[in-house]
Amino acid sequence: MAHFSNVVETQIANWMFRNTDMPTAPTSVYVSMHTADPGDTGASETTYTSYARVAVSTTAGWTAPAAGGGGRFSENVAAVAFPTVGATGATVGWYGLWDALTSGNYLGTIPMAATRALVTGDPPQANAGDLDFTVTGLSTYLADIVLKWMFRNTAAAGAPNDVFAALFSADPGLTGANELTSTGGYSRKGATTGTAGSGASSAFDAPTNGVTTNNAVITLDTNGATASANYSATATHGGFFDAITAGNYLWGAALALAQTVLSADPVPSFAAGDVDFQIS
Repeated sequence: MAHFSNVVETQIANWMFRNTDMPTAPTSVYVSMHTADPGDTGASETTYTSYARVAVSTTAGWTAPAAGGGGRFSENVAAVAFPTVGATGATVGWYGLWDALTSGNYLGTIPMAATRALVTGDPPQANAGDLDFTVTGLSTYLADIVLKWMFRNTAAAGAPNDVFAALFSADPGLTGANELTSTGGYSRKGATTGTAGSGASSAFDAPTNGVTTNNAVITLDTNGATASANYSATATHGGFFDAITAGNYLWGAALALAQTVLSADPVPSFAAGDVDFQIS
């Protein structure tokens, strides 16, 4: 499955939880080939004779984000032709994505459908649609922001000043469905991401390789320490929006334990360290 690099995963985590805008969108994505899984850093790039990465413009070289593969995806519009193999070949099985022709930042990995042994005279090519980059684990709203930034030369929306924790009675999917109602005093709870220039501290740690966690308790109620009535349903998932009501759903995951909250029960909360954000 395609996946982001550590660099991009960290940028997403910083955007969502640390009030840090995404960098300038790349004007081209440079496609590489690899002899082993490049992992999160772009390792094992091939070095066959005459090899070079190939630039694919982010103006018109990639499709607009669309639904597919259990998430959102973009793919190459036209074939991507690599230099003809010279005297020394290689066996390749992965495509990589970069923001530069040489060196640069590694952006992500796309496995090939099958490994390919390249020999002298071969003209390696990725056909239209072969570079299918599918994002799962993020909402439609956030996945589209990142895909458009990466593949469509579109500046990402500004990072949210706060995110708002929510509870759900079933998998919220890509849109934040199944949120509990306000029965019993349930409400989303804001967690500061640190307002740029304000000196406010984020409620989330600086990410390491795209992984971050909350460093403060997040309590989901507006009426004090106990529920005023039974909650509308058992909570099975948690997640975050960018507003206390309505707004855009960003991300969610299953709770470690489902929570049934009855009248006078302590209101649910996420203890420090309970929210573990990472893109699967």
